[in-house]
Amino acid sequence: MVKLDFLRNTKEKIKCENGVTLIALIITIIVLLILARVTITTLTGDNSILTRAIEAKENTEIGEEIEKIELSVQGALAKDKGGTIIEKNLEDELNTYVGEKNIDYQLNGTGPFVVKYLNSQRSYFIDKNGNVNEYTDISENLKIGDYVNYNPDNVDQAYDKFGETYSGYANENIGQDDNLQWRILNVNVDGTIDLISDKPTSTEVYLQGARGYNNGVYLLNDYCKIMYSNNSLGSEARSLNIEDIEEKMKILDEETQKKIYENYTSDIGTVYGTSYTYSTNKWYPLQWKKDNSIINESEQTMLTEYKTENDAVAQENNVLRVTQTYWYLEANDMQSNFISADTRDASKSNSMYYELLCNNGISSYWLASRFVNANDLDFANFGIRNIREGFSRRYYTY
Repeated sequence: MVKLDFLRNTKEKIKCENGVTLIALIITIIVLLILARVTITTLTGDNSILTRAIEAKENTEIGEEIEKIELSVQGALAKDKGGTIIEKNLEDELNTYVGEKNIDYQLNGTGPFVVKYLNSQRSYFIDKNGNVNEYTDISENLKIGDYVNYNPDNVDQAYDKFGETYSGYANENIGQDDNLQWRILNVNVDGTIDLISDKPTSTEVYLQGARGYNNGVYLLNDYCKIMYSNNSLGSEARSLNIEDIEEKMKILDEETQKKIYENYTSDIGTVYGTSYTYSTNKWYPLQWKKDNSIINESEQTMLTEYKTENDAVAQENNVLRVTQTYWYLEANDMQSNFISADTRDASKSNSMYYELLCNNGISSYWLASRFVNANDLDFANFGIRNIREGFSRRYYTY
């Protein structure tokens, strides 16, 4: 009995000891696994030591890259007394602080600029004031001609400034056109886009005489601004002008950087950009005197009320000297002289700008730009530009 009891007790003892050992081992393994998990998470999670270290390193690199560009910008500004960032000056400074162009960095744009570090593949945007910020290229997802869901602010009140004292013609008040769709005209280096309506507004507007010449640009831009801006988006609308079209035309001569319209010669031999004198017919619209030849014909910051047509004109005392700013091309020549666009449909790349700017189903519509055409050696035409059947003009005051 004793022996059996001993054996029983011994077995029980051994059994108990074996049981305790397994539990301890399992607990140890569980603890080790938990510790391993905590360690791995600490090292590799979203907020881990390694992630924070990588982010800190990247932020340091970004800060250094921005600092080098800022130093380059300051150097470029210092070289220009007018405080303008000139491309050549900026390139020289970047070569000093960043490295060699097209090996260490790329410089895009003529102001504003985008600088891309070729090693890190990070890009930075330099705005017109010289501020430097990280840049994301949106052109990969947005293409010229794409339709965009843009809704201007809802405007219930009709525009009432197209009356005779401003436009020279007794137009009715004009409201907002709700049937316009919007397409991308420009994808800008600052990460913004410019939109253009798929067609002109449906209501006709007449501009007549010297009053129409003097106020036409302001009226067209002001109407668009009031009716088609979106204040919550910070977008401000304006009318299409001649510079929008000229900007998209090909350079024909790399040496002179001339475009086709700069070679325009009329049927009687008057040439774009050339001045002509008139000693007999010397009347002119008052706004023409404020223009600086070609430069300011799409600018107008003030609206002037004229009770009569005579109030809107003046006569030169001696010889009237005007510079020809008018040019004209047939539709086929216009279409073949636009640059290629980055479109979603590659087959339309060479025709997209013509489609957006000149050929959208309406036979005639205004551009917010004035012109002078010395088409006769006895008198010159003063007028507001317009599109007609692809591309043309309208004279309306002499």
